[in-house]
Amino acid sequence: MQLLISLTGVYMNEPLPRGLSEQLARTIGIRIVSGDVREGERFENEDILCEEFGVSRTVVREAMKRLSAKGLVQIRPRLGTSVLSRTRWSLLDPDVMDWCRIGKPSLEVLLELREMRAVLEPGAAALACQRANEEDVKEIWRAYKRMEVNVNNAEGFAKADADFHVAILRATHNDYLIALGGLISADLLSSIKVTNPDSDKNIKSLVFHLEVVQAIAGHDKYKAKEAMGVLLDDAGEKLRLSGS
Repeated sequence: MQLLISLTGVYMNEPLPRGLSEQLARTIGIRIVSGDVREGERFENEDILCEEFGVSRTVVREAMKRLSAKGLVQIRPRLGTSVLSRTRWSLLDPDVMDWCRIGKPSLEVLLELREMRAVLEPGAAALACQRANEEDVKEIWRAYKRMEVNVNNAEGFAKADADFHVAILRATHNDYLIALGGLISADLLSSIKVTNPDSDKNIKSLVFHLEVVQAIAGHDKYKAKEAMGVLLDDAGEKLRLSGS
């Protein structure tokens, strides 16, 4: 058990799940989404995994079943368990999103997430202009103010930034868009250390966010859509430059 706990505890002091099979699934899941175990690779047999993690065969089998249900692995009798292609993963599964946030996704993954957001969020900002009530707008402003307060605190700024974007999704009052909030949070919390490594870049980012919230508060859907597009284009460019 000590090895399992140390592996999960490495990542941002996250709380441990309750069951052993949940802990093991989480540990292996983070390894997979981080690229430590790659597509097509097979896991060691059950006896080796039992010895490595200090758990029973039942725990190993249950953990692999959890990962299989999320599309991360394929279990085949007599052939073992192997990692599936990322195209098979249940990327909107709350656990998978959390593992992506905790782990270290590749630049390619971060760029794909940013592309998804560039397609989705400008439209969501425009919809929020039409549907946001007074409390919705206040919540977006509160998140923005927390970004201002944490401009010199990378972790605090990232959390407030994620809250800002999730608040906009909530302001659409569209359950499907709201459900994507976890994926957007995962992207922001994973990528902001690359895109905003210092307070100067945070300050520049604040300007873009201010234009978005002002447009939503003014119920100007065209300006909100444009401002969100500019914000995401800036972040995407930072990501691309980080890989050059």
